[in-house]
Amino acid sequence: MLIRLIVPGEEERVEDLNASLEAVLTRHRIDPGLRGDVRLIVEELASNAITHGGADAQAELSVRLTIAGGLLDLEFRDDGAPVDPLGA
Repeated sequence: MLIRLIVPGEEERVEDLNASLEAVLTRHRIDPGLRGDVRLIVEELASNAITHGGADAQAELSVRLTIAGGLLDLEFRDDGAPVDPLGA
């Protein structure tokens, strides 16, 4: 199973993204603890992209989720400016 969720890079839309993730993970019978971990990871990545990467309504936040063979693979992408963690 492969799903891709895309929302504008606005803080208000992070909750929409997490609600969609919750629905997909629940539908595929993913353990509640793991669902919470996935939502927390995505929320932190999205918040950091918006706060530090300058993502905005014109930028996209994208989550690609693959569930196959008992494994869950999560890819997060954003259109914001790159951040140099060593220079911060």
